[in-house]
Amino acid sequence: MSIVVRNSQTRAISLLSKGADTVMLPLLASGQEELVAQTEAHMHDHSNDGLRTLVIASKELSEEEYLSWSERYRRAASDLDEVEKKSREEPNAIDDQCDAMESRMRLLGSTALEDKLQEGVPACIADLVKAGIATWMLTGDKEETAINIAYACELLDSTTTVVVVGLKTHPNVEDVTRALREATAAAEESMELSANAQRGRRA
Repeated sequence: MSIVVRNSQTRAISLLSKGADTVMLPLLASGQEELVAQTEAHMHDHSNDGLRTLVIASKELSEEEYLSWSERYRRAASDLDEVEKKSREEPNAIDDQCDAMESRMRLLGSTALEDKLQEGVPACIADLVKAGIATWMLTGDKEETAINIAYACELLDSTTTVVVVGLKTHPNVEDVTRALREATAAAEESMELSANAQRGRRA
């Protein structure tokens, strides 16, 4: 999400933007590699603590740059054809102008916020699992945050085997399919061993 603001005292115009690191980092201007690496390390630590992270960036605009962009954006936003395309999530001039503005930004840093679970959520999910009800958690969080929250809400516990399937380690469908099949086979083998152990104790 971005906003263009003007300093009431200096009259300077700036773009302020925030978003997930996967979206924001590619939009930064070059020459910030050291700061990016430091920020990524901080976000990794925060995610391991179960905190939700966002990247904050900015860009200074001259009066001429802003007025030129504003005119193009207003023209696109008032074009009904482009509005229709945007509503259908098709390529459109409105998004093109937003993309043009949200580029070559300067990294300011990152934020980390605790998003506490509502009261009763862990116990409720634990009861669902005990009842044999399959439960899925859909999230846009970073991998480390998602896993931490899954433990916090008792969707996972110390007996759970966690299989991480991500773009970096599994870049194509074949890799994902193979990883899921291997995980399924391992789970079935574990269940069979457990069942045999229980039968042996009863005997």
